[in-house]
Amino acid sequence: MSAGLHLDGVRVRRGGFALALDLVVAPGEVVAVVGPNGAGKTTLLRAVAGLAPLDAGRVTLGDRVLEDAAAGVRLPPQDRRAGVVFQDLRLLPHLRARDDVAFGRRARGVPRAEAAARAGEWLVRVGLGDRGDARPAELSGGQAQRVALARALASEPDLLLLDEPLAAVDVAARDGLRELLRTHLGAFAGPVLLVTHDPAEAVALGDRIVVVEGGTVTQMGTSAEVAAAPASSWVARMLAGG
Repeated sequence: MSAGLHLDGVRVRRGGFALALDLVVAPGEVVAVVGPNGAGKTTLLRAVAGLAPLDAGRVTLGDRVLEDAAAGVRLPPQDRRAGVVFQDLRLLPHLRARDDVAFGRRARGVPRAEAAARAGEWLVRVGLGDRGDARPAELSGGQAQRVALARALASEPDLLLLDEPLAAVDVAARDGLRELLRTHLGAFAGPVLLVTHDPAEAVALGDRIVVVEGGTVTQMGTSAEVAAAPASSWVARMLAGG
């Protein structure tokens, strides 16, 4: 059975900025995190991924403690079993797509042939079965995004973290990728945190929307609940497309 994600009393300070929030993401739930620039959305993802240390609080995934600032517990990113799709994708420039997708399983000691076979399966699932030998410079933005998604899912993570997954994709490819994401997120059994600046993306992909402003949660609910009673002027402008 998949485990839920719990953030209890999480605090992260970065210069003069402070992120302070509590959040629960159920197994199989996609939570879309929205907010203005500098609100702390990416800091939240980095904290859960283990890339930004907590100043206070606790992050758990089921009965596994990923980090507990008070107890001095902090699992490194590679031990958190999180699949991450970064905004800048971070494909490895020297690797072919098949090897990049296989990288997470290889890092866990899976034999090369087995990892490559699994990577090939995922490339087929994201519509790139014929691009396994391509390097990042030979891929379009949409294709690179599909490789990044396949890499995250092929590692069989317990948790998915997506940072602006469609931001670098041109308009022509965006609808197809959004549908691809909807399909794979719907089939994923673990919790998903998805950061986006696009309200259409949040509504299309999120089971629940969490609004972060100034480092704190100012509103959460389904898209209908948020739209019915915007809690701030920023939310109202976002819903109006302004």
